[in-house]
Amino acid sequence: MLFSLGRGRLIPAGFGDTHPSHGTPHRAVLLTGLLTLLAPLMGRQALLSFVNAGSLCIGIAFLGVALSVMTLRRSHPNLARPFKLPGGRVIPSLAAAGSVFLLAVMVWPGSPAALSWPREFVIVGVLAVLGAWLWIGGHRSRAQVTEAERAFLILEHFGD
Repeated sequence: MLFSLGRGRLIPAGFGDTHPSHGTPHRAVLLTGLLTLLAPLMGRQALLSFVNAGSLCIGIAFLGVALSVMTLRRSHPNLARPFKLPGGRVIPSLAAAGSVFLLAVMVWPGSPAALSWPREFVIVGVLAVLGAWLWIGGHRSRAQVTEAERAFLILEHFGD
């Protein structure tokens, strides 16, 4: 994710760079590895809190993907697609509805799946602030490429 966002210049471009000899997204991998290494060192409860907060973030991302599929099917019906989703609009609609349901039970107080207050909500808030900081920090990078160039950087030939 960090690699794609950096490559598309949506966050600082350095996250989209690859290592000169290995070709790997070394900065994105190092940051992810560092965060992954630090989490268990904070104890079992902290690790569970990070997993729970991350589940909310993944649910938000999954909702975004489902809504994007629905939007692209409507706005670009003739776009070349390497994979044909069976069920037409039914599957992405069910995915979006399921995502909304899962997100709702994660934030609904008293739900068995509810995030714990305040720890897990603070983690989500910190992640949101970090995302905003990366977005603001990527302003110069975003301004250097057009939307067409960004689409190619992220999707290569799949965006054509």
